[in-house]
Amino acid sequence: MNAVSALRAGDTLCLRGGTYDQALDTNYLPIASGTDWDNNPITITSAPGEKAILKPSGEFVARIAASTPYPKLEYIILDGLVFDGSNLSTTPSHLIMSIGGEGGTQTTASHIRVINSELINAPDGYFIFVGWYATDIQFINNKLHESYPSNLASGAGGTGCGQSACWGYPMY
Repeated sequence: MNAVSALRAGDTLCLRGGTYDQALDTNYLPIASGTDWDNNPITITSAPGEKAILKPSGEFVARIAASTPYPKLEYIILDGLVFDGSNLSTTPSHLIMSIGGEGGTQTTASHIRVINSELINAPDGYFIFVGWYATDIQFINNKLHESYPSNLASGAGGTGCGQSACWGYPMY
């Protein structure tokens, strides 16, 4: 996962099939932004015909939020990955994916697309949090399953979103 820090607009990182015990956390592994969907997104994907499973311990499987030296993250695609929360701490409650910061911090993320992926084994049933300053966050053709206890009360599919994040926040 350290290769994430070397990505630039237009790059694709293909992860080989297997289980990775490191989180995709842009607070610790800074990532640059893509510049548009068509030609220059940054894409992190499973290699063709393989399944990369992200299964770290700690707080998150994936945290996509701006950090030094990149004040805003844009045009990032996470495609065909498995985000497995079974090793996450449950005290306090943690979740599989956080986009755009938490707790009202002004860490921004926009144009983030999670596609053809699975989010499984959510601790306490919390799958996804989209922060107040995140916009155009897309979840397309994903599977959310194996969550006990199931918490579907905080938004679509066990998600929460901040005041501006719900705009452009489709669940397909």
